[in-house]
Amino acid sequence: MRPLNLYEMGGTATPTHNIRLGANLPSEDEIGKSHKTNVLIYDSLGNDHSLQYTWTKIATNKWDLEVAPPPRAETLNLKNVDGNIYAAMGRLDFRPDAVPTVGSSVTINGDTYDFVSGTSSNIATRQIAVGSGDLGTIATDLANSMNLTKGTAQTDTITLTGDTATLPEAGVRYTIDIGGTDITYTTDGSETTLAAIASGIANAINSDATVNALLTASVSGDTVVLTSEKNGLSGKFTAQVESVVDTTANDLAATAALTTAADAITQEIRTIALTNTTTVLPEPGEIYTFTANGKAITYTTTAADGNLNAIATGIAAAISAAFPIPNDIVSAAAGGSDIIITARDVNTPFPLTVDSITTKGTTMAAGATTTTMAANWAERLSGMNSIVFKNESTSATLDVDPTSSLDVNGNVVFQRANAYSVSAIATALPPAATNAVEFNGDGTPNKFFGSDQGTGGKIEIFLGNLDQGGGMTQFSGPYQIDFANQNGAKFGNFAGVTIGRDGIVTAMFDNGVTKPVFMIPVATFVNPNGMESLTGNVWIDTDFSGAPTLREAGKAGAGEVNAAALESSTVDLGEEFTNMITTQRAYSAAAKIITTADEMLDELVRIKR
Repeated sequence: MRPLNLYEMGGTATPTHNIRLGANLPSEDEIGKSHKTNVLIYDSLGNDHSLQYTWTKIATNKWDLEVAPPPRAETLNLKNVDGNIYAAMGRLDFRPDAVPTVGSSVTINGDTYDFVSGTSSNIATRQIAVGSGDLGTIATDLANSMNLTKGTAQTDTITLTGDTATLPEAGVRYTIDIGGTDITYTTDGSETTLAAIASGIANAINSDATVNALLTASVSGDTVVLTSEKNGLSGKFTAQVESVVDTTANDLAATAALTTAADAITQEIRTIALTNTTTVLPEPGEIYTFTANGKAITYTTTAADGNLNAIATGIAAAISAAFPIPNDIVSAAAGGSDIIITARDVNTPFPLTVDSITTKGTTMAAGATTTTMAANWAERLSGMNSIVFKNESTSATLDVDPTSSLDVNGNVVFQRANAYSVSAIATALPPAATNAVEFNGDGTPNKFFGSDQGTGGKIEIFLGNLDQGGGMTQFSGPYQIDFANQNGAKFGNFAGVTIGRDGIVTAMFDNGVTKPVFMIPVATFVNPNGMESLTGNVWIDTDFSGAPTLREAGKAGAGEVNAAALESSTVDLGEEFTNMITTQRAYSAAAKIITTADEMLDELVRIKR
């Protein structure tokens, strides 16, 4: 045992280990609707931070959850009860007044975002203007450019159809244009199924180094699947089946058709495809008229337009002239014989119609390929010069290198100056774990992160009990926070102690934190009556009492501790008062008898005289 010196009790801070959140997510919200909530937490040094929770409805009764890392943090992972990463988030914070210099850059997920002069950014080419000196604008443009760059991988398919009765058949030549490169495969007579032909086409595509740098071809049944090597805009490719030619006298055994999947990037892209019905080019004087975003655009061919690529280039130039940089809505570029029209801003759809074609042999049609307006993967936090982003890959980390983003003093412009990585999400998550909360029909939670076992982690998040209210709910009505509690606290100074009946000494701090610091033991003896009494209500052990045994208060026969109290008397005050009054009355009566006897003796003496 040693004494506890309360004057040496220092201050303390408590990091957050548990968050309890209860809120109502409106049942009538449309899919895609989001709601945000800020939750205060504390680190081990007592610094406070704000976590931004974003709930997004992704399907009926299903909501997704994203949590932005706190300021000056690099990453934040959400894990389910099994420890698998459900969501991985990263963050970039600009230092106050730290404007990037022209020529510096930041690298995110392998893409370099260059800081350039001027006040107008070209987010499609990752050129972020810093001439305004406004960090809010710079952060917004960087987030928008990130959204155009990432997204999901583009996937196109080439499906083979036809009468397989004529197989095998040698000499059928398939030509596919991918990004301006023609890939040719000719059957050799060994292909007895359409799947074998598809495998040959895929091998031919993968054997071309130029095309293979853009995409990878695989086979699924009778279909060739083209998947970009990189996500988003930087991984976008164009593909079209140019021809299927039978070099023999037999009928074609198979024909090929290309299907383009929607690209899940956040700008809309539309394609105008030119197809040639004759070999008569150039044909000056052809007039192409169409409308994009309400503007009528006309292009007339000249003698210099000797092929479809030249016509596509001319039409793209006409579109770009109709929508000049920097403030208009779309830009256009030729991709072989296709004209690709791209929205300049994220989440900005635009209409496109073909009005008329006056032609002498070349036809034009508006392609049906458009991108879906997917949710952003990067976002500037409202009112802050900060960007949060998420890694959606199940196989690769998302690497961030800010070391080349320098201010005029040569310092990194972001709060975190070193390179770091955002974790990949888990492949072990079940299909049901694509949402954070799944509700029952009665509005109570059915599953959290695809599991019916609750939540847990370094900071445990309590979202409610399954099949009960009292946490996250989905009822009719507005979005509202019912409670948002956490168990952390800022730094606090020592303010006093309390002592419980169990002997626990608890230190109190002015930040509201209480901390047990000592336990007062209680000594018991085999023969307490054999102890020796000393002055001052003190007792010591003797050979008759036996040695003391230290126990916890209130256990194994030990007494409890009464704090801030003197020992109570063992005398019954009521009984003693009664005895005192009785004795006093008896004394008074005895005294009266003596007095009366004395008076009688005095009277006898006087009579005798």
